[in-house]
Amino acid sequence: MKSKFLKQSKPPIMKAATRKDKAKVLEILIKTFDEVQGIKWVINCNRNKEQRLKALAEYAFEKSLLRNGVYLSDDETGVALFYRNNFKSNLLFDIFNEVKLIFNALSFRRIPEILNRESYRRKIRLKNTDYYYFWMFGVMENGKGRGAAFDLGNALLQKAKSEGLPIYAETSIERNCKVYERMGFQFYHYWEVKKKDIRLWFVKKEFT
Repeated sequence: MKSKFLKQSKPPIMKAATRKDKAKVLEILIKTFDEVQGIKWVINCNRNKEQRLKALAEYAFEKSLLRNGVYLSDDETGVALFYRNNFKSNLLFDIFNEVKLIFNALSFRRIPEILNRESYRRKIRLKNTDYYYFWMFGVMENGKGRGAAFDLGNALLQKAKSEGLPIYAETSIERNCKVYERMGFQFYHYWEVKKKDIRLWFVKKEFT
């Protein structure tokens, strides 16, 4: 399937978010997380749902910002976490951020399973190579979401293409597979653990 992306007459506009954009980014991420069943399982939304969703959104924001990987659409209704896998980040800050996540968001009894799932995801991705990791994406529900998603997604594809780097991503939501197909991604792995209700589609986009 040919991608409808990367064919605009004018280059799409996006901006790299800064710490000043944190509240705006968190608002979009929290709304996005609240609609993903897999994320609800990770943080156990039976208790302190709003607090846990915010803690997870803050973790994602801080980790991606440290890697220069938080982007907003031009109208600021869409956000993407998109960074290079081998970016040299501050290890101490990463550890501090993860400790905060464990105590403020995660379900302690599920931590071993969470770590196992994350370990598997990293094992499947390429090792010792440079690529962009498309971690998360979300848009506001204000009638402009579809346009923001297209513009921001296209801008990120053009960024990776201009640098000659492939993009890797995963999704646990089946309907997102159609979105990745329209963007020209290929499916290269599928993981399912029926007893745990885990399903992950692994996708990549290479530029030749």
